[in-house]
Amino acid sequence: MAARAVRKGVVAAALTAAVVLTGCSSGDGEPVDDEIAGSATPSGDTGTAAGGGEEAGGEGSQAQDVAALESLYADYWAALVTMENAEELDPSPLAGIASQELTEQQVSRIRPFKDNGMRRDGEPAVDKVTVTVDGDTARIESCVDEDAWLLLKNGEPADLELLGPAPRVFDAERVEGDWLITDTVPAEEANVTC
Repeated sequence: MAARAVRKGVVAAALTAAVVLTGCSSGDGEPVDDEIAGSATPSGDTGTAAGGGEEAGGEGSQAQDVAALESLYADYWAALVTMENAEELDPSPLAGIASQELTEQQVSRIRPFKDNGMRRDGEPAVDKVTVTVDGDTARIESCVDEDAWLLLKNGEPADLELLGPAPRVFDAERVEGDWLITDTVPAEEANVTC
């Protein structure tokens, strides 16, 4: 829990410095050229909330849940950026942030790139973060632009199709009082327009 508090402090500082991290996935389990992960720099949009009433799942107010989920979302993509920018694959940054199943999916997605001498450099831009809470479940959406997030192969820039901003959607769940990001959702289900 202390590590999570320290991580939240680091994220709060990063948010103050206007750095937020997010990520990407095709939602179908297959990596896409521009989908080695995702993180972000916001363009000024802040999260919005929708959903059920003053209390969410009995664990706190709607505003508290939205704030916790925005922080968790930033933590999640900070972890993915750390994993993808590193030379070696280490899933430990996702501990306490993502479910075991989602962590395994991300490791499976990233491993082929690492095995082929590839990593990322920099981070993607993220904006239009939207959080919708419904009791002990939530959906997080945003626009992610990975065009400035370089793909390196053996230390040299590799070709990567520039696609501009695209919607990213994730589900989260409150587990034993704490939120975890549990799944990627196909972009076709996004309400956010990028």
